[in-house]
Amino acid sequence: MIQPCGDRILIEPITEETMLVTTEESREKPEKGKIIALGDEVNITKFAKGDMIYYRYFMTAPVEIDGKEYLIIETENVLGKEV
Repeated sequence: MIQPCGDRILIEPITEETMLVTTEESREKPEKGKIIALGDEVNITKFAKGDMIYYRYFMTAPVEIDGKEYLIIETENVLGKEV
């Protein structure tokens, strides 16, 4: 497994519809994923392994581990989490 650096997290994306079309413009809909690993500077009072989060896809770095796609993202690009 990959250990993210700094304030980054490794997530497993949950596949859902990715685009929401409005009459004004096309905007990217937040994506959903599960936290797999935390960087050493992540605030553990805010995030934990297993949390389901919503994030901005265009701010991710895709990585492949054992043939499966994961994403690395900075915590500032997390929009929210399920509670």
